[in-house]
Amino acid sequence: ELSISDFKNDIIIVAGDLNPRVEGLRLSLELLIKRFKHVFFTPGNHDLWLNNKSEKLLDSLSKLENIKSVCQSLGVHTQARKINDVWIVPILSWYHSDFDTEPPLAVPPGMSLARPVMPVEKACADFTFCRWPESVSPCGQDPGGKHLAALLDSLNDPLLSTLETVLELEEGACLVVSFSHFLPRLDLLPEKRMLFYPDLSKAVGSNFVEERVRALESKVHIFGHTHFHWDTKHEGVRYVQWSLGSPAERARRHAFSQGKSVDAPFLLYDSENGGLTPQRDFYWSSWYQENGRDPTNPSMAPYTAKVFCPNAPIVALPMTENESLDEHAKLFSVSSSKGNFINLSTSND
Repeated sequence: ELSISDFKNDIIIVAGDLNPRVEGLRLSLELLIKRFKHVFFTPGNHDLWLNNKSEKLLDSLSKLENIKSVCQSLGVHTQARKINDVWIVPILSWYHSDFDTEPPLAVPPGMSLARPVMPVEKACADFTFCRWPESVSPCGQDPGGKHLAALLDSLNDPLLSTLETVLELEEGACLVVSFSHFLPRLDLLPEKRMLFYPDLSKAVGSNFVEERVRALESKVHIFGHTHFHWDTKHEGVRYVQWSLGSPAERARRHAFSQGKSVDAPFLLYDSENGGLTPQRDFYWSSWYQENGRDPTNPSMAPYTAKVFCPNAPIVALPMTENESLDEHAKLFSVSSSKGNFINLSTSND
């Protein structure tokens, strides 16, 4: 459990998927408020599920408004705020299928897939547990799936558009840390040939988020959703994910943790020790920094080949000692999340 006293002067950013029940989300946020000076939050897809009939909400947009009201009543920040010399900017988002610009899972010449890749609307529980107004077409039900993503992005205005003007006037005097639940860039996700579900890329990200990141001139962007720890830089922006996941998920993450705790928040900014903390080495972000991205390569991770093309060439991924293929596969599976936490440590308000 998080200390009740160690973080009293600190800020925590929660990048979504905290609890699918409104009351559970309220209780979780109350626990964080007791431990941190400031709590920032943006909802994830699990937070907008309507799988609890007792909540009697009309649709997921109604639940979003409900969550915003809960946060406001608790003093949890869901809008941009400047603390000392740091702007912290939540970006509301949803994914769209044409975020995925890479080709389908490649197989060697003369081979074919042993089984088809399931369509995203059948593989993703959001299509069952989220409900939207009839005027809104979810991802997968309109070309590119951008209707819903555009709607959620529009809810960031007019505040973020006004903030962009403020930041222009400040001329870079303050650090901007933005965060969203969904990915702003496709290269923050392993390629199809490295995934259990190759078309995961159609349900993880939004180009609208990257447009916001660039307009805000963020130095750091935090994201969640995919459960892959990540810390890398692209075009001058540092992108970070630190997903705590469920207790069972954390127990399987020893390959990521390099002997370090996976239960504590990630310290991103320390005002008493120079500001932003150094970039950290995580499994997949380090893998791509070393190996690059090659989505047309028919070589696959062992667990991907086992399901989709058993005779495909295998990518020699580093496995820990005595780790079986099944356990390695579980390590990279997608499961229900329990929050993405980043801690910003500051000495004063």
